[in-house]
Amino acid sequence: MNLKRIFKKRLFKKMLSGVDMVKLGVLDRLAEKFQGKYGKETADSLAAAMVNELFSETPSDPHAQEFLALNKDVVERELSNLKRDDEICNAVSQAVRVKALVSQDQSSNLQKPLPDPLEKLRKFGILVPGEDSPTPASFLQMANEFYQRT
Repeated sequence: MNLKRIFKKRLFKKMLSGVDMVKLGVLDRLAEKFQGKYGKETADSLAAAMVNELFSETPSDPHAQEFLALNKDVVERELSNLKRDDEICNAVSQAVRVKALVSQDQSSNLQKPLPDPLEKLRKFGILVPGEDSPTPASFLQMANEFYQRT
């Protein structure tokens, strides 16, 4: 393995850890926000479903799949409400851009195109427009600060 490939692999791993920090930060914020409205268990499931939807990920847990299927309207309504939270919108927009960039590079030899996660954010009014993918340093700093504020 050449040095450039090793560096790229390590950088992508760091960037994806930043994406995970944003996911956890959003999960914690939403679960806390929804506790009074939905109760702890539902709040946790709803927050997890929303994070999965924000990052265009399919839940692997059968309970999570069932929750999403039964509560799709609630998930979509609460996703639409997120457009009022500038901090979450900014963090998620940057994290999804980074994830898309890494995924595109890692799946460049796949035949089937991946769904556009940015389009989903745009649909819900969450995507902060006009920004390019952040630099590694600025993204990792933002992700860490976002996670630490939960």
